[in-house]
Amino acid sequence: MENISPVVKKILEKRGITEEDDIREFLSDRPQRTYDPFLLSDMREGVDLVLSAVDSDENICIYGDYDTDGITSISILFEVLTEVIVQAHSKSRLSYYIPSRFTEGYGLNNEAIDKIKKDGAQMIITVDCGSTSVDAVEHAKKEGLKILVTDHHNISDKQADCLIINPKRKDDTYPCKDLAGCGVAFKLAQALQRASGISRSTLNRTLDLVAVGTVGDIVPLTDENRTIVKYGLAVIRKGEREGLRDLIGAISLEPSTVGSEEIAFGIVPNLNSTGRMDTATWGVRLMLAASRQRSIQMADKITGFNDDRKYVQKKAFEKCCEIVERDLADKDMLIIDAGDIHEGIAGIVAGNIKEQYEKPTIILMDSEESVKGTGRSIGEMDLYETLHRHAELFTKFGGHKKACGFSLDKEKVAEFISAMDEDVAKQLEENPELFREDTIVDAVIVPREATLDLYDQIVKLEPFGCGNPQPVFRMEDVTVKWPKRIGADGTSASFAVYGKENDRISCVLFRKADQFDECLRDGKHTDITGYLRKNIWKDRVSIQFVVENISPHNGPDPGSVV
Repeated sequence: MENISPVVKKILEKRGITEEDDIREFLSDRPQRTYDPFLLSDMREGVDLVLSAVDSDENICIYGDYDTDGITSISILFEVLTEVIVQAHSKSRLSYYIPSRFTEGYGLNNEAIDKIKKDGAQMIITVDCGSTSVDAVEHAKKEGLKILVTDHHNISDKQADCLIINPKRKDDTYPCKDLAGCGVAFKLAQALQRASGISRSTLNRTLDLVAVGTVGDIVPLTDENRTIVKYGLAVIRKGEREGLRDLIGAISLEPSTVGSEEIAFGIVPNLNSTGRMDTATWGVRLMLAASRQRSIQMADKITGFNDDRKYVQKKAFEKCCEIVERDLADKDMLIIDAGDIHEGIAGIVAGNIKEQYEKPTIILMDSEESVKGTGRSIGEMDLYETLHRHAELFTKFGGHKKACGFSLDKEKVAEFISAMDEDVAKQLEENPELFREDTIVDAVIVPREATLDLYDQIVKLEPFGCGNPQPVFRMEDVTVKWPKRIGADGTSASFAVYGKENDRISCVLFRKADQFDECLRDGKHTDITGYLRKNIWKDRVSIQFVVENISPHNGPDPGSVV
């Protein structure tokens, strides 16, 4: 461990990784931190229930959610259960069901259960949902269906009365509480593999799906999640799953270069677009595609959905900005009555509006019998708690600190807006910094410390994401030299900065040059915040500093915490 840069040691220390064994595990290409699946409550009973259904030739339906986590969760269990059924010489048939975002909404519902029964299933296994579906579970039991819930969402006081495999259960002692839905599905698959004796390779083959779903659901990439994603990335880079390989190719990436960033900003938006624009079953069909021809067709279909999503999203964003500028500029919280905005992209647009105006944002959409809403928070404002204080207004409500979704009767919209205005104003009065978005600076460095060796060591901290963000650095009292506007619209800039010892590093600033124009002057003394990247040009490899924020030296650098 003696070769680790002091800068990297400081980064690890700030992330709570200080013991030598923990550091070695965190940096390892072959991490070992994983846990026995049977430590999860109800796992043994759940496995027995599934294998009993297989032995009895009962048909099983896997019921999931309409996002990437749901898509990958279904695909994982479908692959592994297929092998279990084949090895047992069972006549069980497998199917899957994903509710419509538009007509059914999230989670189990009675109408879907009735359809699943009519189609011949005797058992339902949920993935990424079901823990609090009290009424729907009772309906399934009344209809004579066996049910096993696998989930990772928080459980309120009301918990469904059935077997529930969920690390968030209050009585569960599983060491890793932050598994995504696909992580829980994988632990069930792992337990089924051990109990049934199917090949370990069948299970390992699904690690690519677990990596995609885990990154896509924005759970902390620490502990067992980090192990899962590291091994999953290795499987993705081999390019063995035709559907995933063809999707990666369709978005102009190479499997061998895929990391967590490519998953988050390339693969996941495409898979999510299926549930946003049509049905998420397209995503499952792609992941389970058995032929190259079908795989290519599905990949093209899905990238088409994503292109449509981008267009609709752009138009909706422009519409919402017009409403904000015209009617809501003086509001603390932006509650936008967007009318017939496409429901599939409303959440993304709410997030974009929040970023644009640096205010919590809720978008309201007309529906047949009510008004639906989706919201995104900012800073330390807890959106879930804010809305929960007015729970009596909603016919349906759910979410967490940063995001929410709800429905309410049309006649209660004015009351809802008034309640939110009053509540948020009170919160701001108590805490004027409520909306502040902190940038956590991992270390202060000087230009000469930004070496290829440091970059290579930082790469070992990957995969980056929730709970393990890309390290952010600050350089203080550096002098700007040779600033130049770049890009088709001139909103980006390239320049160099010199330190006190005449050491320098090249810098690039994307899309925010107008915002920092006063600092982008030759000879200006500044503090800069950003991250390192490797730059290759004409076979010459160098380190570049990607600037996120610039401020005059000794001037304000709002939101930075060292």
